[in-house]
Amino acid sequence: MYLKQLTWAILFLPVLSISGIAEQASSGPEGRYCGNVLHNGEFVYSEVELVNAENGYLNGTMRYHDNDAVTEGTVEETKRDALHTRTIQWADKYGYGFAILNFNKDFSSFEGVWGTAIQTPRYTWTGKRCHDLTS
Repeated sequence: MYLKQLTWAILFLPVLSISGIAEQASSGPEGRYCGNVLHNGEFVYSEVELVNAENGYLNGTMRYHDNDAVTEGTVEETKRDALHTRTIQWADKYGYGFAILNFNKDFSSFEGVWGTAIQTPRYTWTGKRCHDLTS
């Protein structure tokens, strides 16, 4: 009986360790998110990568499908409304604007809205943590 319990413990120890690492990695919004953004009247695939800057705010990159190409840009946190709600400024070849990203409790996804520099954010932008190695 003891040997059987020991065998199960050895088999599941790596799984428990990986779970602990995943929880630690999700303690904040840093990471890569795959999702969709409303662009030119269509929902297109997008990716956002967020990292902590020296000032404690987030910055990073974004990219999305733009017809047959991929448009890349930058994101930078401008306001921390709450732990799970972040206001970012985005910029790409078309200009810049602001987005409000509302992360879920474990930072595994966000639902947000974006707008241009002269608009109130209202266009949909969503993302879930990417689990693949490349886009």
